[in-house]
Amino acid sequence: MLVSLIRDLKPQCYTAAWQAATKTRFVVCVAQPTSGSAAGSRIDLGTALISTGWAFAAVTPNGAPVHAPYIVAQEVAKKQHLGLWQFADVPDPNAIILRDIRNASNQAGQSSNPPANPPANR
Repeated sequence: MLVSLIRDLKPQCYTAAWQAATKTRFVVCVAQPTSGSAAGSRIDLGTALISTGWAFAAVTPNGAPVHAPYIVAQEVAKKQHLGLWQFADVPDPNAIILRDIRNASNQAGQSSNPPANPPANR
């Protein structure tokens, strides 16, 4: 679906935010169809992909939505069993990502603390 949206609609993408620490650029991609029933309208590709179940809404490391409308679109797709949500065993990717972030944070905190009983020098 992503390939066809890009090929057919030739969207323009704009930087919405930049996170220097991770060198991550967040973008918004908008397409403006020139023909058909959608001619003249603006289509947010993120919303289009998420609402049809072929993409997931991102959350911040503390679990807050990066863009609240995307979370709403994802919930609609889930309830309607669209796209990837048609499969009962599709895990929520944000739960996996947040778990991994917490695990990495916990491991980093543990590795920076000296051992409780340092071994004696021999």
